[in-house]
Amino acid sequence: MFKLKNWVLTILMVLSATLGGTKAYIDYLLRQELNTSIQAVANKVNVDYADIRTSWLGSVILKNLDLTLLNNDESLHIDTIHLQKAYQFYELTQWPTDIQVSLKNLQYAIKDTSSPPPIIVTSLGYAPYYLTAKELRSLGYLNLNADIDIKVKTSSEKVSITSMITAPAWGNFNFILELNHLPPPQQWTTAALKSVQLIDLKFSYRDNEFFNRVFTWLAQRNKMTLVDFKQTLITQLSKDLSSTQVEIGSNVLNPLLQFIQNPRQLTLSLRPDLPIVIEALWQVPLKQLGLTITTDSLSSVESNAFYGNQPGENDVC
Repeated sequence: MFKLKNWVLTILMVLSATLGGTKAYIDYLLRQELNTSIQAVANKVNVDYADIRTSWLGSVILKNLDLTLLNNDESLHIDTIHLQKAYQFYELTQWPTDIQVSLKNLQYAIKDTSSPPPIIVTSLGYAPYYLTAKELRSLGYLNLNADIDIKVKTSSEKVSITSMITAPAWGNFNFILELNHLPPPQQWTTAALKSVQLIDLKFSYRDNEFFNRVFTWLAQRNKMTLVDFKQTLITQLSKDLSSTQVEIGSNVLNPLLQFIQNPRQLTLSLRPDLPIVIEALWQVPLKQLGLTITTDSLSSVESNAFYGNQPGENDVC
């Protein structure tokens, strides 16, 4: 019995060493593959990272990724990128059934510039409502900081994409998109993408006092009270949208104006009666697209429909 116990312990030790060595080798290959990809774009963007590794549960974890565009010095930093079930991507001829990606502490620096309003903004009379990057920084918004969680579910030719963006200083964003006939990325061609159909689109934004701060700043810049500023914007927007050739119902316009008056929650939903080819969206009347805009709060079911557990919550590296 004593000898058997020793043999079992020896076998377990050998297996542990083998698995550890296998994981180390896979991590090495992963780094080599990433470095090769980085070299392929080295003339356009500078890419740096601290570490990339796999977990025992099949995830890939990338640490401290820094991207800098060489032509304008714009930079992006991400503390952690976590791709669950990465083994699903070894065969890209078909969609993985369940994709979960988590980006933690994404940081994008707001440039200290005062570019004039775009010509179209000025020509439409909305220059008084335009905020420059420099003015945004003066309000304390030096960086865009956010956590992003993305979940993709696939079944036959249907793809459902759900995304949650948490940016404490800017607000929270929720995005739900359902598509038909979306081919796997390896099969993306102009012809193949023309057959993609929209089933459902929902975008929701929950403000965290961002809009009120911006409106207050713009009101002061235009030497107006906040109440008068909002009313002026509402009046102009109502007039312009009512005079367009596109028929916009009160069920769309009123919630938008209510949000300006009291910016808390805004939800936009697009759900045609039947799935519609993406290319045809601009040719179909809004009524047929099932467009609705509401200022109601996102239901608890929708706001929790993203993940039971956040990506990587139970992963062991």
